[in-house]
Amino acid sequence: MNRHCSVEQAIKAGELIALNTLDLDMRRSFNFVWRKDSSQNPLRDCFIEHANSLALARLRE
Repeated sequence: MNRHCSVEQAIKAGELIALNTLDLDMRRSFNFVWRKDSSQNPLRDCFIEHANSLALARLRE
């Protein structure tokens, strides 16, 4: 079960309440850091591409 579902269940159970805050922006930027002299790394590149696609999908929700 992911956290999102857990939060939704807690709200339905009355354990949490959702607060609508119009002026609160919870977006964050992520940075990836690696050594300047590191060689190409397909796994790293795949991870970064996947992370970026997940972030873009979240923005579209």
